[in-house]
Amino acid sequence: MVHSNPRTPVAGAQSAEHSIVSDYLEFTLRQIPTIFGRLVYTASLWDPNSGSYRHHPLCKVVSALDVDASLRLIHLNVFRQWLALNLRQQRGDLMRYLDYDEADAWQILTTWNDRGLLENLPPTAAPRHEGQLYRGDISLVLESLRAEAGVNRVA
Repeated sequence: MVHSNPRTPVAGAQSAEHSIVSDYLEFTLRQIPTIFGRLVYTASLWDPNSGSYRHHPLCKVVSALDVDASLRLIHLNVFRQWLALNLRQQRGDLMRYLDYDEADAWQILTTWNDRGLLENLPPTAAPRHEGQLYRGDISLVLESLRAEAGVNRVA
């Protein structure tokens, strides 16, 4: 599986601050073995109260604006990596992330879905059609896990 580089260039040359943030986050993301895990991680850095991405250790080294700008690009890139997977790859990546059997994974994801946690993973910068594709893919992956787990559909 080929992953694109989570560093996305800013128009023109990258600032030193952007490079510091990108290098640090690229290293961090390499430690997360699944794309879904990277998506969860980058989405967790978005603060819905401020509408900005926050990473407190990085903000001690570079400006909050540089952290926000870099994380916006990285989150969008990771999200698009997830969308580029076919459904079988998404399901496999998700199962590796959860590290559970189908029945347990289905229950976990159903709980996340009911609580709206899966809905919070797409970046706000993603175009509407990409968000729709994500929701459709997650729905199909959930249905696949439900079928594999032998769980009866609740109406």
